[in-house]
Amino acid sequence: MAKTESARSPLGRLVLFMVCLAIAGAIVAGVHYAFVDLPQQKALQVPTNDGSASCAAGCSDAYQACIGGCSGDRSCIDACYQNAVACANSCGIEIMG
Repeated sequence: MAKTESARSPLGRLVLFMVCLAIAGAIVAGVHYAFVDLPQQKALQVPTNDGSASCAAGCSDAYQACIGGCSGDRSCIDACYQNAVACANSCGIEIMG
């Protein structure tokens, strides 16, 4: 019996193997995206500022009323500022400066 040579060259087989490997990788990546990444993205909730906005407005109003009665007294204004910072912190807002 005579040995039969493969009809494809070694380079052709390598190219076919690489194409099949690329297709398999794309399928695995698609399955991973569909079952792992996509559900995590849908589960994320966008943060809202609705709760702290009304709280911060109350702090601002109280601060304005407080400094209105200070008549330029620096220690009074500083005390009003410290109260406003404490109020904002209780709302979850950090005041810088």
